[in-house]
Amino acid sequence: MAEAATRVLLITVDSLRADALGLYGASEPTPVLDGLGAEAVVFEQAFATGPHTTQSFPGILASNYPTTGGTVQNLAGRRSVAEVFQSAGRPTAGFHSNPLLSRSRGYGRGFDVFWDSLPEGGSPTGAVPRAVDRLGRLAARHCAPLFRLARRGYRAAARRVRHVELPHEPAERLNERALEWLPGAGPCWFLWLHYMDPHWPYATRLPGLSESERAEAMRLSDRALRHPDRLNADDCERLRGYYRAEVGYLDRCLGALFDALRARGLWADTAVFFTADHGQAFGEHGRTFHGDVLYDELLRVPLIVRVPGIRPARRPGVASLIDLAPAMCEAAGLAAPAEFEGRSLLAAQREAAFAETAYRLFVSERPKRAAVRTPEWKLLVDYEGGAEELYHVALDPGELRNEAAGHAQEAERLRVLLEAHRRRTRAAASGPCGRSAADGEAVKARLRALGYMDEADGPGAGG
Repeated sequence: MAEAATRVLLITVDSLRADALGLYGASEPTPVLDGLGAEAVVFEQAFATGPHTTQSFPGILASNYPTTGGTVQNLAGRRSVAEVFQSAGRPTAGFHSNPLLSRSRGYGRGFDVFWDSLPEGGSPTGAVPRAVDRLGRLAARHCAPLFRLARRGYRAAARRVRHVELPHEPAERLNERALEWLPGAGPCWFLWLHYMDPHWPYATRLPGLSESERAEAMRLSDRALRHPDRLNADDCERLRGYYRAEVGYLDRCLGALFDALRARGLWADTAVFFTADHGQAFGEHGRTFHGDVLYDELLRVPLIVRVPGIRPARRPGVASLIDLAPAMCEAAGLAAPAEFEGRSLLAAQREAAFAETAYRLFVSERPKRAAVRTPEWKLLVDYEGGAEELYHVALDPGELRNEAAGHAQEAERLRVLLEAHRRRTRAAASGPCGRSAADGEAVKARLRALGYMDEADGPGAGG
């Protein structure tokens, strides 16, 4: 490969489907990311290692599958790409506002500067959130049903007020934090930015909405999260419109970030890796947003890699985010550690991509569900129920026709690939199965605000 890049910028986006971008076929262009793709390698069939943030980011940052090492909630026992750069003497920084990727879950390791929007003291910021959090903890202990009812009422009222803050940091403010860090970082660095804007809740970016329309949009967003079975086709299309507005806002903010890097003379020698942790569903397979299924609307993500010295191209074969961390090491001229399960996606193309969804608290020797995907076919296995689904994705990209009964030979071939993958994953496991550390109240409060009620109110998480 060409001379090593001076700097590496990793941009990840929460809940971003590949087909939401113009360069992946969206009807509405995303000019900034479309332009990035024109000077980069675009992987047309890239897949996350799981449908949740917690089951995808071990693949992105540590090149580990969700079930490797037992825990699926954090980076415990895993060496991250940030630690590789830090060990090589490169300044490192990470900025995001997803509580599932907090310092308490091990995601701050390897970063000289790490901002996850959660104060180290463990309480939400802001007088109103602090008060609600304190009252919530008391009520949850002594009167849980009443607390849940009051919480729903508070949320419903809050959505009618324009100034109520989003449960995540907007892209423009995340940019500001990153740009404030750069002057002191020196000439060589590793920077990770994770944007939350396409994540639920929606309707904040649509121009021209009245307050009543905005309130109705937030009510629909909430109903889609809680009762997806009550949505009709028009509801799903409205949700897609809100989602597209968030993606458009993000695209504009990335344009501002890229322009700032160019103005500082940092763009030319910076390797840029752009992807998402998972996709988002809008009625496909009876689902909204993201869950524990392994269909392509949740697994297929954009993957754009701009490395100085590598010619722009479009790669039609299957790619996996398990190979992203080794590629970042290669781009910087660093050796990938032996613990990484992937290989650099800048090198050879892989035969198949694998994904898993595991139990939230811990995993045994197998995942809850698993999938193997080639350019032509995809096999999904439910280890709990024993069911299998086989899709000829080259002809049926929506995964609507289960071909398992009529293509037993193809199903067996993919089953062999999947079992070989599981054996490799078990061999790579670095520690016993176990639970992650309990989340603090600040993490739980933010999880609830982002719609992860089950994860926040239980001992673990998996969004």
